[in-house]
Amino acid sequence: MSCKKPTICKLSDKNDKIYGELKYNREDFRRFGFHSHPTFSLSAIDAGAIEVHFHGASPETLHPGTVAFYPPNRVHRTALSSSRPLGYYNLHLDPDYCLRRWNGDETPIENFDPFWKKPILNDRNFYKHFLLLCRLILDNEPSERIENLLRGLLRDLSARFSPAERYETPGDPLCESVARYLHEHLDVPPSLEELSRHFGYHPDALNRRFKRRFGLSLRAYLIDRRLHRAKALLLDGKHSVAQIAAEAGFYDQSHFVKAFKKAYSLPPGEYR
Repeated sequence: MSCKKPTICKLSDKNDKIYGELKYNREDFRRFGFHSHPTFSLSAIDAGAIEVHFHGASPETLHPGTVAFYPPNRVHRTALSSSRPLGYYNLHLDPDYCLRRWNGDETPIENFDPFWKKPILNDRNFYKHFLLLCRLILDNEPSERIENLLRGLLRDLSARFSPAERYETPGDPLCESVARYLHEHLDVPPSLEELSRHFGYHPDALNRRFKRRFGLSLRAYLIDRRLHRAKALLLDGKHSVAQIAAEAGFYDQSHFVKAFKKAYSLPPGEYR
């Protein structure tokens, strides 16, 4: 496990494979527009309050004693609430890692559907468990101990959701097809007009329908997914920022750096 205190700690297993990261800010909380993460993420604060707004749902408040969950690719935004937060913890985990280790006493949870229905857990014991794990990560505890504690946290979390609480996310076959098409063409994405011709839809109508489904316009969705790719490339440490900008499909390095800072509140050079 390598730490860049107090901002980012990357989590890796005994084979040095990175499976997550903890981001911590003592005082510097910034408002973020609608975006998503390719990870399964958990967040909590020491003091104050944060408004969390998930696409398609009413805003909720994160405060001490609660933990927020962000399923992979769920669009959300965060903003300051009535009192400024202190001690902001964000734990991002590879989804496959979570599912492989998610052993309940009986049937393992197979996906992240419960967290669409209950995105904020108000449970002080789980909150304390989560903060203990975060603080030990910041203290640079050995990787094996962190993995054991994280496994316990995920089992604890699994036990708090019953199969009845699962929630099917709303679908739209047209928009799902458009999203898959965009994933296949991230390197040279089609214009809105080209997409419209391909799917036989008016450009404005297609954009509105897509935003209703995903919470992002087609252009914002493309940028969001390019940033997901860029984060993965930054973590492997094999490419320069300029190379990553090109690989992720940005016009140039400055455009990439600006988009990355807007989404993650720090430049890509510091993130890696």
